[in-house]
Formats: sequence, structure tokens, C-alpha cells
Amino acid sequence: MLTGEHVLRVAGDMAGFERGAAAVRSALDSCDVSRRARYWTELVFEEIVTNIVRYGYTDERAHEIEVRLTCGSDAIVLIVEDDGRPFDPLQRPDPIRPSTLEDTAVGGLGIPLVRQAATALQYERTTDGKNRLTVTMPA
Repeated sequence: MLTGEHVLRVAGDMAGFERGAAAVRSALDSCDVSRRARYWTELVFEEIVTNIVRYGYTDERAHEIEVRLTCGSDAIVLIVEDDGRPFDPLQRPDPIRPSTLEDTAVGGLGIPLVRQAATALQYERTTDGKNRLTVTMPA
């Protein structure tokens, strides 16, 4: 497996998300990761960044999301930093599991999916007022 760090800066909107998703796929190609690692990395990126775009901003200003993807021999680390309102996903409880498919509500499953993918998950609010979420996943 090739190792390395890839830094992406994308607009905090859905067009930025689309460009970022393509850049993550390209970075994963250069890292030559397993299909399983690729799947989880792409899913985690999608869940985190779409949540930021949909719920993180309370104004109409342009925003930027920085994503650092590091491929190592044992782990993939995804660090996502945004200037949205403070949100610590580690403080959110997992939703109650529905007993049937009909009881399943739309939404609310992204954070549990990120937790499932991660071997380590860390959140901090930086001194310059940004959210920084670090997700470590098996390579």
C-alpha cells in the first residue's frame, strides 16, 4: 500500500461535496487501499461532509471544509475541519434501533455508521472556532 497525506479544501456546499468526493476517490486510488477500506472511507466522508453542509451553517456566507486523508500501512485517518456551528458527534446518543423496516426513520444513522467504521474517533473545537473531527479506520 502506498502511504501519504492528501489535503483537500472544498466549498461548504453540495457542489463542494461532489468535488470533494471525487478527490477522495482519487486519493484512495493513489493509496491502493482494500475495497473494504475504500468503502468505509468514502461512506465516512459522505456522512460527515453532507451533515456539515446540511446542518452546520446558519448563514449564507461561503464556507470551506478542509479534509486531510492519510493512508498508512495499518490505518486510514480522515480529519475534517469546518467553521460551522459547534457540533460534537461524540455527545450524540445512538438512535434506538427500530424493530421493523417500517419503523425506521429517515436520517439519524450517519453518526452510528461513522462510529461503526472507526477504530478511534476524536472531536475538538479549535481555538480559532472550528470543528475538527478525526476518524481513524483500519487500512
